[in-house]
Amino acid sequence: MNEIMERLVILLTLLLSRFSHSYAEDCVTGFSVVAPELAVPGKTTAVFVTLHGPTSVRPLNVTLRLSQDSSDEDSFRQPIETTQEIKGHGILPLEIPLDANGNFILQTLVNCTERDAC
Repeated sequence: MNEIMERLVILLTLLLSRFSHSYAEDCVTGFSVVAPELAVPGKTTAVFVTLHGPTSVRPLNVTLRLSQDSSDEDSFRQPIETTQEIKGHGILPLEIPLDANGNFILQTLVNCTERDAC
């Protein structure tokens, strides 16, 4: 029964109402992220992102990356990503894998590409 309960709940490391910074062209943009503390494997969870600063009037690409905690090396998996263009604020859906268990880290990137040092 314990194993079933572990599979039903994934701990997400969050950035609850904490401000982070991302460089968007020449100006700094702040953003806040609100996500549920627990997520159910095989279901979609919603993550609310709000952009702050002078660039919040134009749309920016926001990417959510959910990756396995590095301390869980025996169950490594590729990160799950979703990207959406938002203006001001938006709700991004994030699909949780059915076979997910253990701890995960939620990373948020604003206007970043693979080659950018975000």
